[in-house]
Amino acid sequence: RVIFGAMDRVVKQGLKIDVKLLFEELRRTDEVEAAGGLGYLAELSNHVATAANVSHYAVLVRRYATQRATIEAAHALGSEAQRTDDPAALLARTSEALEQLAATESPKLAEGKDVLARLYRRLEQQEEEGEDTFHTSTGYPCLDKLLAGGFAKGELVLVGGNSGMGKTSLCVEFFRRMVAKGARGLYFSTELRADEFAARLTAQEARVDLEALLGGKQDQRAWDRMIGAMGRMGRWTWAV
Repeated sequence: RVIFGAMDRVVKQGLKIDVKLLFEELRRTDEVEAAGGLGYLAELSNHVATAANVSHYAVLVRRYATQRATIEAAHALGSEAQRTDDPAALLARTSEALEQLAATESPKLAEGKDVLARLYRRLEQQEEEGEDTFHTSTGYPCLDKLLAGGFAKGELVLVGGNSGMGKTSLCVEFFRRMVAKGARGLYFSTELRADEFAARLTAQEARVDLEALLGGKQDQRAWDRMIGAMGRMGRWTWAV
């Protein structure tokens, strides 16, 4: 609690957290010993996830995802085994499920002709529908142009920046613009609770001040915009 308090004070000063700044803040408030000393701070920093180890983290995420998928498939097949009267169909279903899991864990090489066939079908669909099937618009035309159409579907996009630079607000705005155009959205955050996210989303959709919204200090005009925004948001498909 002492360390997190010091981290919060450093962030509020507009500074990036590191061991030295954290130590100086704790020394300023005479809390170094209460926090465990400089040695503990240095040791603690060694256990914080960094971009340098991203490949290792990716391996762990994939491993646990495969384990969860295997457990879920086993439960589903177990429930089906208790209900089915067709053992042959169950064995076929089991074999199919295992093959899918194996393909996910050890992807096979794709034949060039198969890749081209899939590409042609997507291009043909894009031509018929008149929509970009390869990208999802960011909601900002200028940014879409820089990204050659928007966020590429199926890719992970990392938004980086120092503390207090507006990363969360930007991501909420991306989310708002996408779901407002009909996309289905899921917002996952370890920073915001569901009601906090909804408040941010409402403020950005209504174009009202977030602090005034949360503090009950809105005028009638802002209140009307908020009600209208919540009505529109209720028709979107999203979860948090």
